[in-house]
Amino acid sequence: MTADVNNGDFAAIVAIEQLIYRYSDAVTRWDRVQFEALWTPDIAWEVVPQGIRVEGLENVCETVAQLLETYESFVQVATNPVITLLDDEHATASTIVHEMGKRKLGAEPNPSASGDIDLYGVYEDKIVWFEQRWRFSHRRFVSIFGSREPLGRETFTPHRSLLKSPA
Repeated sequence: MTADVNNGDFAAIVAIEQLIYRYSDAVTRWDRVQFEALWTPDIAWEVVPQGIRVEGLENVCETVAQLLETYESFVQVATNPVITLLDDEHATASTIVHEMGKRKLGAEPNPSASGDIDLYGVYEDKIVWFEQRWRFSHRRFVSIFGSREPLGRETFTPHRSLLKSPA
């Protein structure tokens, strides 16, 4: 389906872009409430080539929380989403992502290694219209290249302290 700005497709594309950006915002600040609102209940989340595949909203939230807990600081930036509207309720997206994370000293899985990341990859998404908004039904992250060398940068603000205060 070719997007037609005159038929309201522009609004769908902007909403899907916001979904993608809200994901990056939620994992950068680890805002679990925002993170949970981005998914359908039967989601699947994959990280390739690490071999991670998790299904179900609660399982995905717990897995991501455990991963982020090992970082002192973590930032994800999503750029250049390419969105394809398949019909009124289904879309796909491909988004380039840059992640940087400074691992807490002594954090598992390997306390003796830095475990820091500076990584580029792509998210391949399946997105559906669910409960009056666009949500992810499947996200698959494919690493392209990066480094696990120590970042050697000072953490000015730990990512958990970036959580917005309730308005």
